[in-house]
Amino acid sequence: PVLRKFVPAEAASLPYPITTYQPTYFVGDSLQSVRELIGDFCDQLDKKFYPVYDPITGTVNPSRHVSRLPRTSTVQLQADKQKAYFDSIRRES
Repeated sequence: PVLRKFVPAEAASLPYPITTYQPTYFVGDSLQSVRELIGDFCDQLDKKFYPVYDPITGTVNPSRHVSRLPRTSTVQLQADKQKAYFDSIRRES
């Protein structure tokens, strides 16, 4: 995978496949710095919300209902990867 410095706006807008290993990992300097970056990112949104940790369930949820962006399909990405793989096998034969 490609390691990139954690920038919340980039991480939020980068499409990623859900059926394979993630091609990009975002890396923060520390959990505290990532927490601060996410908090700053949330402060800049038009409709503010904040991640809230629930110690009973051990989960993190938004402080209010958040509408998701439309899902993007990774079908073409998967098809391209499979074609490249099979083409590379043919070339080796």
